[in-house]
Amino acid sequence: RLLQIASHKGSIRVRLVSTTHYTFVPAPYLVLSHCWGQVNPYCKTTEANFNAYFDSIPFQTLLPTFAEAIVITHQLGLKYLWVDSLCIVQNDSNDWEKEAAKMAGIFREAFLTTSASDSHNCYSGCGIQNVWEPSTVLHLRLEDREQTCWVRNSATADMSKLQFERSPLHKRGWIFQERLLSCRILHVLHGQLVWQCAAIMETEDGLNHQYFPHQPDDPNPQGWKYDGYLHPSQELQCLDSHWLASETASRVHKMPQLWWDWVKDFTARQFTKPSDNYAALAGVVGLYRELAKDEPLLGLCKKTI
Repeated sequence: RLLQIASHKGSIRVRLVSTTHYTFVPAPYLVLSHCWGQVNPYCKTTEANFNAYFDSIPFQTLLPTFAEAIVITHQLGLKYLWVDSLCIVQNDSNDWEKEAAKMAGIFREAFLTTSASDSHNCYSGCGIQNVWEPSTVLHLRLEDREQTCWVRNSATADMSKLQFERSPLHKRGWIFQERLLSCRILHVLHGQLVWQCAAIMETEDGLNHQYFPHQPDDPNPQGWKYDGYLHPSQELQCLDSHWLASETASRVHKMPQLWWDWVKDFTARQFTKPSDNYAALAGVVGLYRELAKDEPLLGLCKKTI
């Protein structure tokens, strides 16, 4: 299921749609990565409102984080968004198990992951309501050439980096899989946006720009880090595809090490429901099986058992 977003008489109209009758997703869609927090959201899909939500989900009833994610999707000109608490029936354990098993594919196939990286719960919003003060524009003449530069207080940039590194999402168990499987992420902080993909990581203010070249012999490029670890999506995506397909000694050695790096990161994270830990790693296990051409066995690997 996806949320369908459309303009209706000058306002945004949202409703649930099913994709079961499609052999493929009908159009590009976004996914929302967010932290539920220690709250029980009142706006969620249940057996009681399931049918009604296929007709309409009143926009004014949406929690701030969901509403702002819908606005981002709409402003990007896309029509579909996946949000866990709205696309999965929350009080139906059978539906949850069935849909949770699809989450790896949902995130891998998404056009973009929108991450509410600075929000502690779904009441906090994504942060798009906060607008920075304009930069100071300087027009300079250097060596008979005119140059233009934009100046901003460095403390503001340092604060954004600190916000990112201390993001509550970096501590949550489900987020690890979502990060690792997303092809590109738009982090929405309370102050600015941060773009992240396999190639670059860049802040909206332009003060932080990092390029991640594909280096087959070095799967650990430098970049913004949190808790001393490189963001897992960069660690994975900077592995060269030819290197992954090879059977070199470097690959045989580094793939198991990559797995244990993931395990170290994942097992340090927190769950609202500890019983979710296997489901939250299932997509990563499948991805490792695909990349390493190996068979995971209860946390170990067949080739190196």
